[in-house]
Amino acid sequence: MNHSSKMDPEMAKKIRDHEIYNYLGPTEKSPDGKLSSSDEEQIAFSVFPKDGKIVISFNSPVRWMGMTTNQAIDLGNCLLKHARKLTKKVHAN
Repeated sequence: MNHSSKMDPEMAKKIRDHEIYNYLGPTEKSPDGKLSSSDEEQIAFSVFPKDGKIVISFNSPVRWMGMTTNQAIDLGNCLLKHARKLTKKVHAN
């Protein structure tokens, strides 16, 4: 796995190109309640392919995240969708 706690210009451009930049980061909402006293409320993030890998971008530092079972299923399905597309591209070449 790759990761960074900083946003480099190339990755920032990729996020802006996907028109998702405005949706990233804290939303100041807690629709499912807080998990602990350190819970900083809901955070939006994006999932997209880049250079043969799948990127999950938060646009802000994140130590941990929690989710409902339905959110976990949705994230898993999203990751599978991107992984399958990337796998098809690799096998097509």
